[in-house]
Amino acid sequence: MNHRSDAILGFAAAVLMALAPPAPAAWVVTEVPNLLTWIGGTEPSDINSNGEVCGNGNYVVNNSITPFRYDGTTVKELPFLPDADVPIAMTTAINVHGVICGYSHNAAGDSRACYWEDTTIHAIPYPPGASTSADLRAYDINDHGVIVGYFWKPGSVRTAFYYRDGVSYSLDHIISTNGLTGGLQLASGINNNNVICGIADDVAGIANAYTYNIDTGVFTLIGKIGLADCSAVEINESGQTIGRGKYYPWDTIHRAVTYDGAWHFVDETATSSQWGKDINDNGRMIGHLYLGSSQYASWYSDGPGNGSMVNLNVPGWTSVQVQGINNDGCIVGYGPTLTSGGDARAFVLAPPPGDTDHDGTIDLSYAEFAACISGPAEGAGFVPPSDVCLEAFDSWPRDGDVDLKDFAAFQIGFGGS
Repeated sequence: MNHRSDAILGFAAAVLMALAPPAPAAWVVTEVPNLLTWIGGTEPSDINSNGEVCGNGNYVVNNSITPFRYDGTTVKELPFLPDADVPIAMTTAINVHGVICGYSHNAAGDSRACYWEDTTIHAIPYPPGASTSADLRAYDINDHGVIVGYFWKPGSVRTAFYYRDGVSYSLDHIISTNGLTGGLQLASGINNNNVICGIADDVAGIANAYTYNIDTGVFTLIGKIGLADCSAVEINESGQTIGRGKYYPWDTIHRAVTYDGAWHFVDETATSSQWGKDINDNGRMIGHLYLGSSQYASWYSDGPGNGSMVNLNVPGWTSVQVQGINNDGCIVGYGPTLTSGGDARAFVLAPPPGDTDHDGTIDLSYAEFAACISGPAEGAGFVPPSDVCLEAFDSWPRDGDVDLKDFAAFQIGFGGS
């Protein structure tokens, strides 16, 4: 064992006298760098299970939006379509392989669905029946590279589609033959079982949620809560969806909802509209709510039910809106900071080391940390810690060891700051 590891172990042993029970903790906050050449705001879109983030910087409405990927250390700009009329492109999702989907302006000024592999951009072909003089947008991608979104048909009808193995497919016939024949459709999420979730209007123009399994051809009309609009915006591996809905006529606002065979509200008793934004494979959910006067707040929940929301307070940020959560419980979001002059800045929230259920509370003690400490991976004689130890204590961004960096994060977590 190297001397640095010995020193760390000695230090850890010294604190064993201060053994502590599970403690309230602060999420570990990492600001995504705002490049010096950018003006305006920075907003993340998604985070994958490797901690890679996609997002949009240089954010000046109707002027410029620069897509980027962030690996926990470095922000890398992504290209626009080569014929884009203005430098505007937006990322929407990233899969485990680092492939990002989204859309870029084309020569006509319309949005064209695309995806990025590393720094190479690929345009997604138009589905049958699409108007090539209107928008085609991608909203989610799974680990198999299947992409979903919407396009416009002639006559201003928004239509759901998916892209697979180089071919784009319209979902219009499938959706309309199942009774949803209104003028708005969207495929908003897809899981690794190739099940799509989305929204489509019924004949009365009311939005209904649905799922569709690409492989089996099974379409499921989830419908709505009560009589009014309901949406499904994301779906996890278990088939749970998250979205928002109104239980009209009792609710006059949208409330966060999930569906797992039945509808559930995921909310606090607040008189403000709420959005369900993302759900991971463990069923943990995030979203935000509107406070009025262009102000927002974000929440976390590990299950449905009234009062199940936990407020996500991000020190130094205001009016926070969260966008994505991965299976490690890392969350991406954005909001103005005290020094950003009103422009949004992106951040990553990671559960502190020792938080085994990813709820912002430390569940383990110093003794368990000491049993896992390995020293830095680059040190002489380094022996990798077990997967259990890495899962428990390797703080984000993960680097494959349990060392002083992780101990500092563990200490900060116990301090709650």
